[in-house]
Amino acid sequence: KCLLELKKKKIIGKIGVSIQTPEELKKVLNCKHVEHIQLPINILDWRWDNFEKKILKRKINGEFTVHARSPLLQGLILSTDSSKWNRANLKNSKKVINWIDNSVNVFRKKSIIDLSLAFVNSIDWIDGIVIGVANTKQLMENIIVARSSKLTKENLKLIKKTRPIISNLTLNPALWKDK
Repeated sequence: KCLLELKKKKIIGKIGVSIQTPEELKKVLNCKHVEHIQLPINILDWRWDNFEKKILKRKINGEFTVHARSPLLQGLILSTDSSKWNRANLKNSKKVINWIDNSVNVFRKKSIIDLSLAFVNSIDWIDGIVIGVANTKQLMENIIVARSSKLTKENLKLIKKTRPIISNLTLNPALWKDK
């Protein structure tokens, strides 16, 4: 109620939320006052696939924006260190690492970052991507990569069909083991 009052007074523009789970997304999609969401999504993340039609419907029926965060799963997708994957609750990381490396070649991308950003950037219901950077050089490299060619709808389907299914325990960094 407070946010709606602030919006009515034009103190704030849009009401938005940052979500972590599909359960939270279900609630948000049913709340007409939420106009912007931010959610974690990456090339390994299957949890949002069943929501695509509902998100697109919400976008068509009114102003609704979606920003993706964590397209590299907090850097885990770039790692070949099995101990990091194990800490993220994935014991057999070799299969996932091999799939990622193979996908870079199959989809003719320059790097894992290129593939990962192209995947998220190609999802038609994503309006923007939030990605962390360590320095200006990395920022500039990420901008160049993010502007590279998108994947086709057929490529997206192939990725979704062939990607290894990993647990929510791995997809949600809040559930990872301490060092």
